[in-house]
Amino acid sequence: RSVFRGKWYQRIFQINFETRTLRIALPKNSGINIEAASGNGSISVSELSLGTLSLNSDNGKISLKNIICRSSYLKSSNGRITLEGVRTVNGGNITAAPANGKPSLKDISSNSVSAKASNGSVELLRVDAPTIELRSANGAVIGSVCRDMKEYYIKSSAENGKNNLPKSQSGANR
Repeated sequence: RSVFRGKWYQRIFQINFETRTLRIALPKNSGINIEAASGNGSISVSELSLGTLSLNSDNGKISLKNIICRSSYLKSSNGRITLEGVRTVNGGNITAAPANGKPSLKDISSNSVSAKASNGSVELLRVDAPTIELRSANGAVIGSVCRDMKEYYIKSSAENGKNNLPKSQSGANR
């Protein structure tokens, strides 16, 4: 018979506060497609050239930095989505859709960018995409583009927050 040597509350609750990290190393220019999901952990991808990137997190942050890919789809229920230095090729698209988190996109180049948040602000800095669609139900929409604003098709809305971008604008073809 074994004797329990933990605290009294450890018999009732089995809570694990351990942090577990899974690191996957890939060749820098692998071109592979990646699909990953996390329940309560963050997902971070950096310094890679990939095919299609599809990431989903229930309660963790999704972060992309210095990525080249054909397209990316990022979804989070309760986590922030951050992209910096992301570029799509071959007419690719970027979609960032946190339900309760803030999508933040900085130094982005793509065919189209879509960022939608139910509860959180949407922030774009130096985005270059002919088509930009942004929406926040309960937060601000703040953005800047790389060229003259008239060159972009922009559709944006902030139902309960400020919006510094046009609600609807047809840009010139590039």
